[in-house]
Amino acid sequence: MRPLYGASLSQASAFAEWDLRVKDLSPRKLDGRALHLPFAFEVTSNDELDRIYWHNSAGGAFTAKHPHSLGYVDFSRIGYSLGRDQAVVQMDHMCGLCGGGYYFLLERREDGSWTVTETRMTWIS
Repeated sequence: MRPLYGASLSQASAFAEWDLRVKDLSPRKLDGRALHLPFAFEVTSNDELDRIYWHNSAGGAFTAKHPHSLGYVDFSRIGYSLGRDQAVVQMDHMCGLCGGGYYFLLERREDGSWTVTETRMTWIS
């Protein structure tokens, strides 16, 4: 489970934060086909990241494989409030020996779309 370092979101329902923590105990692979982003990206497993990033001088093999990359982004699973009108997610960005983590609160709009209503930095290096 990711450390949250006491960075709870002030507006988040306690259930949404609890749901995120429980779900994050059992990671799932993200299906990159569902993401429509305006830039190239690759979805990889935690095992692959461990092999090419952490066990090879802080990203040397990762940088060799992805020379134009600015690092990688890791997302938690999504925690939902009981009414499924709030969602909480954590994102970590690693770029060599530096990085940062953020905790986001999203709320569902009347039209069904989601909007970020609060952001909290959870760590930085």
